[in-house]
Amino acid sequence: MFENVHPQYSIALWSIGNTAPSEDTQFPLRGPYSSLEKYEQREEPYRFSLDMVEQWAKTAFPMLPSNPGTVNALKSLSDAPMLDYEDESQNWRALLVRELDATQDKETDDGETLMHFVDDRPDDFWPIYKGGSFNIWEPDTGIRYAWADPDRITRFLQEDRKSSHGHWASAFTEMDKEWVEDSSTLPCLSPRIAFRQITNRTNQRTVIPALIPPETVLTHHAWYFIWPIGKECDQAYLLGILSSIPFDWYARRFVESNVTKSLMKTFPVPRDQPEKLRDRVVELAGRLAAVDDRYADWAGQVGVSCGPLNEEEKKDKIYELDAVVAHLYGLSREHVEVIFETFHDGWDYEKRLDRVLDYYASWADKLDLDHANREEEQKAGTRNDD
Repeated sequence: MFENVHPQYSIALWSIGNTAPSEDTQFPLRGPYSSLEKYEQREEPYRFSLDMVEQWAKTAFPMLPSNPGTVNALKSLSDAPMLDYEDESQNWRALLVRELDATQDKETDDGETLMHFVDDRPDDFWPIYKGGSFNIWEPDTGIRYAWADPDRITRFLQEDRKSSHGHWASAFTEMDKEWVEDSSTLPCLSPRIAFRQITNRTNQRTVIPALIPPETVLTHHAWYFIWPIGKECDQAYLLGILSSIPFDWYARRFVESNVTKSLMKTFPVPRDQPEKLRDRVVELAGRLAAVDDRYADWAGQVGVSCGPLNEEEKKDKIYELDAVVAHLYGLSREHVEVIFETFHDGWDYEKRLDRVLDYYASWADKLDLDHANREEEQKAGTRNDD
């Protein structure tokens, strides 16, 4: 029946009835299943309140592994406000925009070439990135989509962001007019967070963010953030959340083949949490992102040094980041274990999980966090305080 469907795609089967819900009506949900055998061994469905289902109906329904602990982990992550959360008291706000359309923006309306497709970099030209040009904590993989003349591309981008019908149209009204009019504030001139649009929940990672270096241009295969409210420390904080396993696990529940703007806006990002945890995310993510001198000014604003890290230092910071983000989401130790166990079929997660749990326990003691279940773990002999 599905011979012509790519094996990475998920097929949804629905049974729909036209009945009026009551106050305690719940929505049953199963799957996905990676094989016919697992489907035939399916257990009772998970059940969710209609309030949660109404939120999902605007974007996508979650795809949950068979481990029953995934429901509680999902609910705990969902308690954080959406990325697109807007409130008068918020201290940062990030909006999603695109830069160049890979098909329509090869040249200007006047016939000026914007994208130069050559193997070798022309003198002083800037790289034009596509999704594969960056990876998590790797802002430059060496892959290029094309090259751009700096003067020509900045003129085009400045006119585009000043236009109410350009790539910035959805964010135009929220940005300060003076900032928009000032060409020296073009996002391509400074480091910025971007993420790949094309992906898959069955890949090793689904959300692929990076702090893109300055003097780099992006095609529509990557979204990036602009900030009506916020500073470099807020950028580092958001980058740390987006790069973590807990955030990516949540995204994998909803993403099929694209991390779309509409999906990303609904993903939960912790706010108003312990300042020590937030500051540690800023410090860890800032140091991991500032890989060379191109980030010197940005790193100075964040308060971290810049330059390459050796492999062991890098891993330690990544593992601690996972643990700190888990605390920010209010995840219990059991939630963390479930997230790693169900993150990716067949991945070798045990060593990373052990390191993350060590950092998790250490931070739980530092802050005496209630959700760490310290006493219960000590009684059960499952807590590692070393």
